[in-house]
Amino acid sequence: MSERPLPTAIVRPRRSFSPVWIVPLLAVALAGWLGWRAWMLRGLFISIQLPDGHGLKAGDEVRYRGITVGKVDAITIAPDLGNVVVEARLTSQADQLARAGTRFWVVRPQLQLTQIKGLETLIGPRYLAALPTLADAADSAHRQREFVGLAEPPVVESMNPGDLEIVLQAPQRGSLEPGAPVTYRQTRVGTVLSVGLAGDAASVEARVHIQQPYVQLIRPNTRFWDVGGLDAHFGLTGVTITVESGEALLTGGVALATPPPDEAGGDVVRTGHRFVLSPEPESEWLDWEPMAVIGS
Repeated sequence: MSERPLPTAIVRPRRSFSPVWIVPLLAVALAGWLGWRAWMLRGLFISIQLPDGHGLKAGDEVRYRGITVGKVDAITIAPDLGNVVVEARLTSQADQLARAGTRFWVVRPQLQLTQIKGLETLIGPRYLAALPTLADAADSAHRQREFVGLAEPPVVESMNPGDLEIVLQAPQRGSLEPGAPVTYRQTRVGTVLSVGLAGDAASVEARVHIQQPYVQLIRPNTRFWDVGGLDAHFGLTGVTITVESGEALLTGGVALATPPPDEAGGDVVRTGHRFVLSPEPESEWLDWEPMAVIGS
């Protein structure tokens, strides 16, 4: 009678992973993703120094172009009692505002000769407005978390890619004021941003913002002159009074003329170009027809 073979044990490797661990691992992954998302959406914290709070309070909005881009977290007095410090939190989508050159100010009701600003805050809360640097300069602007806010709203509250900023030099201030219009054929094409003495006090300098559609008009040989106030001429037939516009009468203003292409003197100028502001135009300037393509 033959012996029956003894059974042989089969050794199988033990499973290193059990399905029981799937649920805990999924829970850990979900918690990690939620934490990462919360971290990304928490926004950026910035600090703005302002000379006055103007009724701003914690919970008020930070807005850019009418869209809410953040919230005011806290408002405190600076240690030296000279300023108000606003702590605000920007949304993650608005992180481009946290760059050098961005300006902040409190929007509040303001009555001016030619316009009323901040009318919505008469019945609603104040808010903090933001104006970043121009898009072509934003690429080179450094990240920043601390800012010095403006005491008053900027003259131009929105700037677009392609806008131009130039400097006008004059021996006297004349009728120039911040906010004064810059016109071409009595059509507004820009705004005077600021007026003050030059660094050497030898002249007056006015910074001027030109809107992008009209940048083609600003060539090296473009001429500018003061058109603020009244221009009265007395003659045998009576008195002739010339006014550029009602706005220029109240706030001053600048007019410009550009020669034809063969006399324009080259391509469009770059930001920072300097021009001389004349007290009045020469007769030939008013006859120039540059044939510029507006809006290009």
